[in-house]
Amino acid sequence: MNLWDVGGFAFDALKDRKLRSILTILMVAIGATLVTSLNGMNAGFNVFITDQLGTFAPNVLIISPSLGLSRQFGPPPSNPATMNELTVQTLSRIPGVDDVVPGYSGSVKLTAAGKSQNVMIAGVDQTKLSRATPSLKIAEGGIVFPTDQVGMTLGYDLAFPTAENVAFAQIGQTIRVEATFVESSSGREKTSVESRSFVVRGIFESTGNTINDNSAFVSPRAADAMLHRGGKFDNLLVVSQTTDLNDDIESRIKEIYADKFQVASPRSVVRTIQQVLSGFQAFTLGIGAVSLIVAAVGIITTLFTSVMERTREIGTLKALGYNRRDILSLFSFESILIGVLGGTLGLLGGFVMGRVLVLAVRFSPNSPEIDAVFLPHDLIAVWIIAVSLSTIAGLYPAWRASRLDPVVALRKE
Repeated sequence: MNLWDVGGFAFDALKDRKLRSILTILMVAIGATLVTSLNGMNAGFNVFITDQLGTFAPNVLIISPSLGLSRQFGPPPSNPATMNELTVQTLSRIPGVDDVVPGYSGSVKLTAAGKSQNVMIAGVDQTKLSRATPSLKIAEGGIVFPTDQVGMTLGYDLAFPTAENVAFAQIGQTIRVEATFVESSSGREKTSVESRSFVVRGIFESTGNTINDNSAFVSPRAADAMLHRGGKFDNLLVVSQTTDLNDDIESRIKEIYADKFQVASPRSVVRTIQQVLSGFQAFTLGIGAVSLIVAAVGIITTLFTSVMERTREIGTLKALGYNRRDILSLFSFESILIGVLGGTLGLLGGFVMGRVLVLAVRFSPNSPEIDAVFLPHDLIAVWIIAVSLSTIAGLYPAWRASRLDPVVALRKE
């Protein structure tokens, strides 16, 4: 028998038992869909995180108070680790440190020409930004110098928030900035608002970093006053002379400050996140594997039932001269066809499901612009696994069919 005849026989057999065949193919497709879509999301998160942290120079260490994350949105905690000018001087004296760039950051509301946006404001010496974040380059206008207390530069996506590049604010335009503070006293909360006006001095080029592209940048002195920080920095960027010195500098910082500060390099953050994503990927692969195993059991059941129903047909084929190898090929090809159809549908379903999950993430408030990434080798692996499991699941029923005695089979009513 040639391959064309075997394929036609298998297709006709599946077509004669449509409902059972469709359900079996769907079981394979569901498993492949889950693995494909979740793999795409996992790869998308990986690319997003790498792109975000890739805007920092590799020889930069990011320093923040151990409780510093809570300071990014609202007033500082009651007893935070303090980073001030003395901290900057101490870090600057560590061997291998080339520069220390202090910064303030907080959440504010910007209003320009009746349009408002809630964004992150960063107070940093923009004359040193290129050393820590080389991707931040001026597209229009100029930077804000440390002595300028009313100037502001905008991230590209903040300046042009729409696809039509309709400007939120332009060079020379005045922007109203409001920072809200909530203080607790005697069990009661008191809200106050700090409001100031700034003038747009420049607009940065798009970097691909969601935070930078959607932030407003002012001088350190202006941010300190605006955010009521009292000279206490939210973060420090320590620029080492070479990337090879990062580990030594990090160890020295921990010796001086113990666990008061969190120290991370872009590379270490990426590695940590990738480890977390690897665990998530293993979990998702486990879910997909269970689905495919269930599908394999379904294939075994389907083909066993098919063999029982077609016993007389098998006897007829053997009487016509078909040998055991021919019968084995005919029934094995049915399981292969189920795997091919289910795996292919699963890949298509994974594309759709991955895009839907991405849209669900994007439509949530303040969501990052993450996209599903479908890597060719992942897609090929999922398809091969789906087809292989289906093929293996069909071997035993096919073997049983090939071993039937033609005389006994023909007597079967």
